Amino acid sequence: MLHSQLKPDQVKQIVQILTDNNASFVEQGLNAVAISTSSLFGLAQKVGGPKEEVVSLEEARRQVAVWGKVIYDDDTANYHINHKSPESYCFCNADITREQIKKQLPSGVKILPPSFMENEPTSGEIILENISKMTGINTIAKHLGVANANIYAFGDGDNDIEMLSGAGHGIAMQNGSQACKAAAEFITGDQYSVAIYNALAHYKIF
Repeated sequence: MLHSQLKPDQVKQIVQILTDNNASFVEQGLNAVAISTSSLFGLAQKVGGPKEEVVSLEEARRQVAVWGKVIYDDDTANYHINHKSPESYCFCNADITREQIKKQLPSGVKILPPSFMENEPTSGEIILENISKMTGINTIAKHLGVANANIYAFGDGDNDIEMLSGAGHGIAMQNGSQACKAAAEFITGDQYSVAIYNALAHYKIF
């Protein structure tokens, strides 16, 4: 229904920037994610959360298996040729900050705080400039004939701001970022509580 791909020249430049700055990164596509061996350990540690350091290849692959189908490809210089449906790039552990990487990116793309790991200055997500979570919501709502007033969106990070401010009812988690909570209509509990239940009860949905 909604699938927007990065162009090959954008992919080539993004991969070069991330590689030059020693970032661990994963390419997210329509049906799979692609990752190199050199990036695997850095990303596995972030996905795994606070625990002992990931030291084996088997453990690293087990950690990133939560993403679904994973393609291990060390030919990063040719990702723009070998991969046909890249949608975004998630990265961490770069030598420079997200804001510095932003200044180097090609036109037509934007950089956001990461959604799958802690919001660190050297991590982020790179996607097409005109795409957001709200884009997907609007597409589905139009297809199903759902009015914006009947849309309830939940979020906790800076990459949820556009969605929370655009949906009929934007709901932020208590442990979310300050900017996320400022964009929301209602703030519920944290993500480890019965936050969604409490929000639905607040709106008298059941």
